[in-house]
Amino acid sequence: MNSLILRPNGDYSIELEKYPESTTYNYQCVDETVHNDDDDTVSEPDVVGGFRDLYNLENIPEERQYMIIDHIKVTAWIKGQYSYYDFVLGIGGNEYRAYGNQGTSVPDTSYTEVSYSWDSNPATGDDWTVDDINNLKAGIRFQNASGGSFWAVCTQLYVTVYYIPAQGITSDSIISNRQAILGMPVTGIIFSHIILPELIKQKQADEEAGLEIIDIPTGIYKIWSE
Repeated sequence: MNSLILRPNGDYSIELEKYPESTTYNYQCVDETVHNDDDDTVSEPDVVGGFRDLYNLENIPEERQYMIIDHIKVTAWIKGQYSYYDFVLGIGGNEYRAYGNQGTSVPDTSYTEVSYSWDSNPATGDDWTVDDINNLKAGIRFQNASGGSFWAVCTQLYVTVYYIPAQGITSDSIISNRQAILGMPVTGIIFSHIILPELIKQKQADEEAGLEIIDIPTGIYKIWSE
């Protein structure tokens, strides 16, 4: 299965404290390709309660816009003491947490990789779509435990999209226009390894010929990978 990493590229809704304070935006403290420990971080404020950051994410690149998404995983490098953490997704103005309630314990006072996977869109219960991902916000929440010297920081956060590429396709509109091209009956044939540029060219040809078509990608009836 293929994977694609999407990193924060903007602040959406911010409650955590950034370090160093001279950093312009919180997302810049967690968007590194390789986590840089205490060089820059976001952390829970030194007050009782739960606080979270939500970040805008990079979009799926145009050349990969046609895919079946299997699941997504949010990953962070965190450390802390007497505190809890939770992953947060922002979808359509609502927030969805991985663990709920106060979250789960920050594992160590040294940086540790933590992650959580969503097999489907928690807002709809349906499989993830490219549009879902391109509008997704993601972040982390910290909540201090009662008593003790509580603190928690995050130095890196990113989303991994696990997907199957669009390597095969069948649709009535495309099949109906293939017979002349292939010089053979094509009804019921499943076309394998049709690359996206060729599919787009055929869609345009169908439109110019006045054929009834079903739009891409909603007209894709079956896509799979070897």
